[in-house]
Amino acid sequence: MSLQNLFKIGQLEEHETNTAQVRQMLESAKRSITDAKQTSISPETRLDAAYRAIT
Repeated sequence: MSLQNLFKIGQLEEHETNTAQVRQMLESAKRSITDAKQTSISPETRLDAAYRAIT
């Protein structure tokens, strides 16, 4: 199903963003990547941090 179809049936909403919001998301991703590199935490927690960085 295309994005246009999802929009038409109400499963997708239009969203406008701004520079501050994008910057905040990128900073959050950087923190998650830093957390994922920490060997002092469990592999599961590292995986969770890495996954958060890309979602």
